[in-house]
Amino acid sequence: MSTPKSKIEEHVLLQGRHKTTGLLNVRIFATHIDWTLDQAELAMLDQNAEIFQQNGRLVHLIHHNVVSVGATSHATRAQGALVLTEVQPHYLVEVMSSCGAWYKVDMRLNSLRTDEKTGKPKKGADAVAAPSLEIARHYLARGQWGLRVLRGAIEAPTLRRNGSILANPGYDDESQLYLDTGGLEFPPIPDGPSQEDAIVALQTLTDVVKDFPFEPDASGDTGGPSAARSVALSAMLTGLVRRSISTAPAHAIDAPVMGTGKTKISEVASVIATGRKPTAISYGSSQEEFQKRLFSTLYKGDAVVIIDNVEQEVESDEFCTILTSEQWQSRVLGLSKMAVVPTNVLWLLNGNRMTFKGDITDRVILCNLDARVEDPKSRTFDRDPVAYAIEHRAELAVAGLTVLRAHAAAGFPGAEGLSPSRFPDWDRMVRGALVWAGEPDPHETRHRLVSVDPVRETHRSLMRVWREGIGLRYPVTAQQLIDRTVADPSQFAWPAMPAWPEDVSDELGRAIYAAVSGRVGVNSRNLGKYLMKVEGRISGGLVIRAKVDTKSASTFWLDVA
Repeated sequence: MSTPKSKIEEHVLLQGRHKTTGLLNVRIFATHIDWTLDQAELAMLDQNAEIFQQNGRLVHLIHHNVVSVGATSHATRAQGALVLTEVQPHYLVEVMSSCGAWYKVDMRLNSLRTDEKTGKPKKGADAVAAPSLEIARHYLARGQWGLRVLRGAIEAPTLRRNGSILANPGYDDESQLYLDTGGLEFPPIPDGPSQEDAIVALQTLTDVVKDFPFEPDASGDTGGPSAARSVALSAMLTGLVRRSISTAPAHAIDAPVMGTGKTKISEVASVIATGRKPTAISYGSSQEEFQKRLFSTLYKGDAVVIIDNVEQEVESDEFCTILTSEQWQSRVLGLSKMAVVPTNVLWLLNGNRMTFKGDITDRVILCNLDARVEDPKSRTFDRDPVAYAIEHRAELAVAGLTVLRAHAAAGFPGAEGLSPSRFPDWDRMVRGALVWAGEPDPHETRHRLVSVDPVRETHRSLMRVWREGIGLRYPVTAQQLIDRTVADPSQFAWPAMPAWPEDVSDELGRAIYAAVSGRVGVNSRNLGKYLMKVEGRISGGLVIRAKVDTKSASTFWLDVA
């Protein structure tokens, strides 16, 4: 298969380069637009044009020069934020013009050769020209290109997925990442640091968050190592390598009251990775609105996104998919087209006593802060951690990468023996590095999320009262369960009856109502669907089993796990 380099060499032999500029000659053929487009593409590759392809669209990188608070994007971006924008025909004309020496071929002369002495087309054969909007539109419409693929843009050195160092600005062929340091010089990342080096480097990051009141582990204190502090450290490390790893958990920063420091921890992680505060979105008033906001940030290529001031129960199938998939597809806002976008973003959430519901609890790790004072905002500190991170960004980024590189150079030993999670790349590169450097496992914090998950609590409650009211290993249909609670099942209608009916007083009825109330109504069909969904799920030593019958009603029974 021909490589871009070999194609360019072949083109030079056939069409030549401009003698003065050295640009590839690109000839416009009126009857062969495909030839022209192929040459234009080679010219852009030859000049390393910073136009990239990403999942069926052409994009280039821009820096926002103003703070963006868009009603259409639903996102607040910091000044200078590095984002993707789709290539438009006029911009493509500009790039094509700068990458090639353009000529219009006079087919009547049938002369495509260049003068060997001047390097220019033979006099009378071709005329100097420029790419047209029509050519640019034709190229954009191809939908399949030979330009470089972009997985994402980064603003600090990183490690590739195999643990090797990526520190040179510009496009990296191996990782398909583009490094834009913004002119900031980063110290060299040591290639073979030791475990001791990693521990010292991690202390540099720990020092940034030393004043935060992390919830202690059972025997710890707010100033010492804890799983909650490990989540904050994980946010810093994950932000540095998130573009390289396939998936990673969302990092939630929680506290009982405002003013405890949730936002500052998020901002520190973002500043180290990008040099600025994270792009912020709110949860929105509906799942559809939340989905649009998630997609808008992925479509623009934001590296760090915070879902700010979460007040609702966090439950989203789309967010679950984003967190455990390398790509996600959705409809482009305002257009009737679908787009596939990478999901390699550091997701942060903050709120006061957030609740995570259902499957999302397996995809989030929790940093809980508790100042244990009535007014946390009244506390004073030696320094502002965000301002410190901005001033010492290069040093902090290299410290984080030293931790990760030391772990990679040692063969990722910290990942061995870890309990499994949904994020094997993150386990290997970040979670394992923290444990290897002596920090508690950040993934352990998910147990708190699970313990207060309303979905799991409903499941546990249903099985408990089922055992008390019906017993073990006694098969019943969904309808028989409903009949066990009220004489008239229609009294469960929802949402026509938002309040509890007076005669639905027993605990089994309440448990069934809680389990299925999110559906259109509590009936045997919806209850049966719920029971099939939780069938085989162990909780509190109990499990629901089922026997599916396609001719009559399926039966369910409770058993000991």
